[in-house]
Amino acid sequence: MAIRTTERGTFSGPMGLSFYFEHDVVPDHRGAVLLLHGYAEHCGRYGDVAERLADAGFSTLRIDYRGHGRSTGVRGHCYRFEDYFDELRLARDRLFAASPGVPCFLVGHSHGGLLSLTFAAQEPLGFTGLALSSPFLGFGLEVPGWKAMAGRALSRIVPTLALPADIDPSVVSHDAEVVRAYASDPLCSKNATARWFTEVLRVQSELPARARALTLPILVQQAADDRLASPAATRRIFAELASKDRTYTEYEGFFHEIWFEIERERPLKELVEWLGRHV
Repeated sequence: MAIRTTERGTFSGPMGLSFYFEHDVVPDHRGAVLLLHGYAEHCGRYGDVAERLADAGFSTLRIDYRGHGRSTGVRGHCYRFEDYFDELRLARDRLFAASPGVPCFLVGHSHGGLLSLTFAAQEPLGFTGLALSSPFLGFGLEVPGWKAMAGRALSRIVPTLALPADIDPSVVSHDAEVVRAYASDPLCSKNATARWFTEVLRVQSELPARARALTLPILVQQAADDRLASPAATRRIFAELASKDRTYTEYEGFFHEIWFEIERERPLKELVEWLGRHV
């Protein structure tokens, strides 16, 4: 186990927002990672992932973006999807300042994967590569037409209206302890706002064009039995990527959170090996 120190704190953002972070620092690290969590969860769940990266010589900065975890903001809400880029820029600059002269990577799970891809396609400078875990590039189950219509109407009238996120904890992982912890975690929210819903639909519809702008080396790790994010959408967008250095792996029998699955060692090992090949 690597020697590491974990700094916890907050940094200020626009509109008076405050963003929580955990920075796992490894002495003489050979690389650094900005890690983005999924929707309706928080960065504190990724301590074991940060430890695995630390053992391989990587420091990791984890943040709760707006409306999540210990950060401020309306729960599960954004007025525009690109609003999340404000805190990503601040976190990126913090990571670069703390890790001068070493390769820096953007790593995102699920909604964090959608964020990572869209951000890196627009602002890739400074990053060595991008790694995504079961990225939320499409809904795992088709959204009923009536629900989509209602969401669009409410997005215009009451954008911050909270709606059930309909996340079934039992399809997160096959590990019963992970499911129990997720379901009972007060920092894992259960709602989504109407505006967040329509903004995600908009950005997902724009993904082919964004993918064709992305040239960074990229690793995509996708759960094959994913009930939350669509494996078909991930495969479709992966095919559109302009990146010449790109790797796609699909894990048969895995639920959505591949780094929290019973057989998590395989995807974590392959993530670390991919990062190591790109330092």
